[in-house]
Amino acid sequence: MIFDQLLPFLKKSEFLNLYPFLDDRNIIRVGGRLNNADIAYDIKHQIILPPKHHLTMLIIKAKHLRLLHAALQLLLASLRLKYWIPRSRKVIRSVIHNCVTCFRFKASSANQLMGQLPKHRVEFSRPFLNSGVEYAGPFQIKYGNPRRKITTKCYVEIFVCLATDAIHIELVSNLTSQAFLAALRRFTARRGHVANLYSDNGTNFVGANNELNSLRKLFHDKEFNTDIENYAAKSQLKWHFIPANSPHFGGLWEASVKSMKYHLKRVIGETYLTFEEFSTLLSDIEVIPILDLFLLYPITLAIHLT
Repeated sequence: MIFDQLLPFLKKSEFLNLYPFLDDRNIIRVGGRLNNADIAYDIKHQIILPPKHHLTMLIIKAKHLRLLHAALQLLLASLRLKYWIPRSRKVIRSVIHNCVTCFRFKASSANQLMGQLPKHRVEFSRPFLNSGVEYAGPFQIKYGNPRRKITTKCYVEIFVCLATDAIHIELVSNLTSQAFLAALRRFTARRGHVANLYSDNGTNFVGANNELNSLRKLFHDKEFNTDIENYAAKSQLKWHFIPANSPHFGGLWEASVKSMKYHLKRVIGETYLTFEEFSTLLSDIEVIPILDLFLLYPITLAIHLT
């Protein structure tokens, strides 16, 4: 070892604690206590490279490309099999940051700041006084003789309270204005008068799927709109449509549909239920969010709900 020869030059160097020495080719290497280890010479005594030198940058870039744009940890482990670079993480991070390919693939899209919540989402009100409505489906149910395997389609209509996020679920037999209004009447009979009802615009249902087209046609149907207007006028209900092609305006009821399907798929799987069984299961799903609260605070919740 020629550590003593290098000592005058290394007294103020950051390499001093590495116990460097010059090999037979006058390359500065890391010292240590691994002379008797049965490993490669380069691994026992790595070549010391200055962190800011151009050659160091070229070696790191070449290794980065050789490892198919490896990330920091893999690149560092590979380099240390032969080289020792002080402050290596900082240097490698700068090389990866300046790699155009890595920068492009790590680029994140801009996140638009969301607008203010509507008034009905943040003001105190009676549950379901201001609500949103959404269709889900179709689902297959069986009918007729229990031994017969005749199935038909049905749909789920979900009402969401804008103030409390509570949900009310109704099973609908078909896509007609009469079935829709019947479910709406059942909803208002149980939950009370609705002052404002929000729903998707019909153009949100445009898609390749025939069922999405059926939903779109339902919301664009003149008879449907006439029936809704007449019912809204009689019951003093104000109907609001969110802007076209903006489903994020209806995120509240979209999330409710996702939650409903989460439980539904895990319970029935591929099983076909009857209309009554399906309706009962939806009622069980409807009460899940407050089921545990009833067990913990039965008296307090009963007072608030009444």
